[in-house]
Amino acid sequence: MRLGWLRGAVVAAALTTAATAIARDPVAAEALFDEARAAAAQGDYARACEKLSESQRLDPAPGTLLNLADCKERLGLVATAWQLYREAADLFARANADDRAAFARKRAAALEPRLAQLSIVLAPGVAPARVTRDGVDLAGASLGSALPLDPGAHVVVVTSSGRRDARYEVRLAEGETRTLRVEPGPPGEAPVEPAAVAPVAPPSGVGAPRAAGLALLGLSAGAIAAGVVTGVMTLDRKATVDASCRDKLCGVAGVDAAAEGRTLSAVSTVSFLGGAVGLALGAYLTVTGPRWAGAPSVRVRPAAGPGAASLGLDGAF
Repeated sequence: MRLGWLRGAVVAAALTTAATAIARDPVAAEALFDEARAAAAQGDYARACEKLSESQRLDPAPGTLLNLADCKERLGLVATAWQLYREAADLFARANADDRAAFARKRAAALEPRLAQLSIVLAPGVAPARVTRDGVDLAGASLGSALPLDPGAHVVVVTSSGRRDARYEVRLAEGETRTLRVEPGPPGEAPVEPAAVAPVAPPSGVGAPRAAGLALLGLSAGAIAAGVVTGVMTLDRKATVDASCRDKLCGVAGVDAAAEGRTLSAVSTVSFLGGAVGLALGAYLTVTGPRWAGAPSVRVRPAAGPGAASLGLDGAF
């Protein structure tokens, strides 16, 4: 069985934001994990990695992350595997699974001599420019540092105002460390500035507070629904701990359930508090704020399920 672990957190802001519902699908994640194991047994690691990545997205778990790191290593993606092993080690350590944390760290350390590293340096005297590597922006602090990369081809692009883009391609082998000196391309037409966007005029009338109150009521209901769901999930994890732990000694399932329970309990508390404050403020704005002529009629439909909370809005505009 996979080791369940939840990294998501719901943040409820009383005045400006709403709670973010937890979206998990452990049943689908388990099925994808099993498909990944079957693909790996057949030597199809590309497919196995895809299945593991999706399983991890649907239900984050350090065990899945560890298997994904092994899968990436078998594909030769050394830097990616190294990073995933280190992340899995941290998650296992937080769950007090010290044996698995040590195993993941050992695998990461074994990959370090195989890491390819690329240092990108702007040529002397070159004005500040935008530098991207494989589509990722590199800030000034990243330039000049040897950064780990997977072996293979990489593309570096230098962009500077009033000049054409300069494009560099570099191919790295395992364990290779290289320095790439770059500079902007030759003078050319400056990039076209985006057109200014005209501000949108607010609706006439004085009904904005009431509309904001209605929206806040709906969002707060969603926060409370998320609190209910995570509260139920916390009780479920507690039952697992009680069943797996005897005389202060717990099995793997108990350790994982305890870690999840602490996270879910914090999420539930934050959701309830944010939802309560939002309901109070929303009620005040709804009662005291006027409604402008022709304002939309909005209905709020909060809903909660076994692993998630959601909020629906509908109405006539």
